[in-house]
Amino acid sequence: MAEEKTLREHAAPQFNQAPLYIVTPTLQAPLELKSGLIHLLPKFIGLMNEDPY
Repeated sequence: MAEEKTLREHAAPQFNQAPLYIVTPTLQAPLELKSGLIHLLPKFIGLMNEDPY
């Protein structure tokens, strides 16, 4: 039978597994927002008493 682990051993992080977060790459060139891209963003649709600014 396999060796039984304690609760502490089960809770300890295992460093040989993949990280649980997303690694974003760094940009080599500066980011440029073009006007065509801005029009693709969703518009603010909220309640009548909400101010989008």
